[in-house]
Amino acid sequence: MTAELIHVNQGRVTFDRAVGHIATALSPLGAAASITATIGACAVEIGRFKLQAESLAIQRDIATGIIRGRQSEIVFLYNSERSRAANLDISIKAMVRSLDRMTDLLCDANASIKQHEIAEHLIPIMASELGERNNAAGDHVVRLTDSLRLGGIDAAVAAWRALER
Repeated sequence: MTAELIHVNQGRVTFDRAVGHIATALSPLGAAASITATIGACAVEIGRFKLQAESLAIQRDIATGIIRGRQSEIVFLYNSERSRAANLDISIKAMVRSLDRMTDLLCDANASIKQHEIAEHLIPIMASELGERNNAAGDHVVRLTDSLRLGGIDAAVAAWRALER
């Protein structure tokens, strides 16, 4: 896109040199030359707004399509893994050890930002149900989905699916 003809900075309006050249070319109009050049520059800029709005709408539609496709794939993957978790038994002690490892990883300066982000999200998912289940003496086996707090994620998936309808 070409450079702006009219610049507005903190309420102060300035013009590109081209506007001045047009005003000079319109000098036979006298005092009206500057006004006419400004109106011409405004007309060009207003036309550009429409083109920019159309371009942004197209970009938004493309981005929305990409995001929706990604959401669909990730929700499918989440639901798949959630179903697998519903059929998998784990020991409470293993869950406690895993939670300790996630806490250690979160504090590890050598871990990547992505690892920190995953650990930061997993800790509350793992810890919330674990406290209740760990109160019983000894180690016992539970369904993986029973030991993870997935309600918030399930709600987000349900809300996304409702929007898709």
